[in-house]
Amino acid sequence: MAVTLTIAKAAEMDLREAFVWYGEREISLGFRFEENITNALQSILNNPL
Repeated sequence: MAVTLTIAKAAEMDLREAFVWYGEREISLGFRFEENITNALQSILNNPL
């Protein structure tokens, strides 16, 4: 069974805003935030139930 994950445009904008906010505090924080979001979304795709 193929699972598709759809992210609302508003959520994408929130994620981008958060990435910038964290990056302004410390550049590596923005990238760590992005990595954690990517891992969380991958986990949802791997285990949708």
